[in-house]
Amino acid sequence: MKILAAALIFSVSAVAFASNPCPIPVPKIVEQSYNLARGMLIDAGYLPAMPLFAQGDQSIIRSEYRDIYGYAESIDCAGTGAAPCVFGFTDGQGRALLRVFTAGESPHAVVTGHRCDLNPKKRPDRNP
Repeated sequence: MKILAAALIFSVSAVAFASNPCPIPVPKIVEQSYNLARGMLIDAGYLPAMPLFAQGDQSIIRSEYRDIYGYAESIDCAGTGAAPCVFGFTDGQGRALLRVFTAGESPHAVVTGHRCDLNPKKRPDRNP
């Protein structure tokens, strides 16, 4: 069920993600490598979000991004197909959660889109 939900999230076009307003302008990260896009977001003022996972909810892929690449902002990944993942960033003041969507195996993942959730009330590790 989780994989199906992830597939639906990642099937939305990048245009839909780009249309959401954020308090901090989002650099042009779509079609960039995640590593480059991550640096661009941090330079723009975004902070990597540190998701709180329920005990026992640690996928191998999330652990790989955290442990090997140091990307603590990894929210979720599907280990099949296009290897879609979602990463979370905050504006540092709790006004917004920027979700960055990627496809491809690490470390060659490419940003496919993003969505800004204003005034996030839920933890970044859960879909709204």
